[in-house]
Amino acid sequence: MVGLIINYIFYKKYKIPLLKDLIIDTSSNYKKGYIVKLKDINGNAVYGEISFLFFIQEYSLFSINKELLCIQKNAPIIIFFQKDIYKIGKHFSIQFVFQGMLLQLWFKKYQQGLFLLFSKAKKRKYIDINGIITSSKNIDLNSIKFINEGCKTLKIKVGTRKVVNDINAIRITRKALGRNFTLRCDANQKWKLYEMVEFVKAVGKYSIEYIEDPILNIYEFNIFSKIGICDIALDEKLVSKNYRKIDFKYTFAFVLKVSQIGSYKNFLTFIKKAKNRSIYIVITSTFESGLSLNILSIISSMLNKCSIGMGLSTLSFFKKDIIRPSFKYKNGKVNVAVCNSFLFGYTDYNIL
Repeated sequence: MVGLIINYIFYKKYKIPLLKDLIIDTSSNYKKGYIVKLKDINGNAVYGEISFLFFIQEYSLFSINKELLCIQKNAPIIIFFQKDIYKIGKHFSIQFVFQGMLLQLWFKKYQQGLFLLFSKAKKRKYIDINGIITSSKNIDLNSIKFINEGCKTLKIKVGTRKVVNDINAIRITRKALGRNFTLRCDANQKWKLYEMVEFVKAVGKYSIEYIEDPILNIYEFNIFSKIGICDIALDEKLVSKNYRKIDFKYTFAFVLKVSQIGSYKNFLTFIKKAKNRSIYIVITSTFESGLSLNILSIISSMLNKCSIGMGLSTLSFFKKDIIRPSFKYKNGKVNVAVCNSFLFGYTDYNIL
């Protein structure tokens, strides 16, 4: 007995113009990616999005297009058992998107599998999201902008300027936002140990929730962790490469760019590791469109023992979405029921 037969595979490149500058990639005025559509022999159709970070997108576009073309030429995709779905794809972005779409089709046909958990799991009605400032320059204007958008958590990229400049940016931000706002920082592994210690000692009085990826060197990270003067968050790459070496004593969260993890099995492994150590999971975007943000919001709603800001506000950087109705949040919250209607087909969406 054949579980699924996918006889239609379509994909196209998209290009979304930027609404505001991204310091992480000043050379690009657009975000590029792929929209993928799969249809089984029963006529059930699902959409997925292949997205990636700006600074790797040109290489990724070439390699992903090559693999998509190969998958399309080798159609149909025949799945005998649900476990076979987890073998689909070589590039990590293709793995996550294709496996997600196939799991959705499996759910639509059999009403079982991983997406049955997504449909029936006890979810929060709303999830909180964090605003993001991609540079500590011009911090006043950006801070006020995110207050107006209603986010109660703000993430600031640090580490690209002198430590004293980042410290000053945190001081100004805390003063502008007040004490009822949650602040978190992301250093992208830019600091050395002495720089991190200097920063943390100076900003301790400003109540930082955590610092994400402060140091690349795991030996230095463990030295700092033993000091225990602030909470740390780690991304999927650091955890994957160094899981057995890391001192997790002061690790507050795993910050996961889900589309960079690859297989859904890998993602579930991260969830298990976090749960075993009472570590929060923060789902964050690789600047996807609303197509992916709806799915990421549903996944986010099933994680953690209490609400924590997820990194899903990145659509605000673009002039338009690729779906209609567009992905939206209000007062720093996403309505999970609206996302549910997108994923499980209760609402008609137009994919541009």
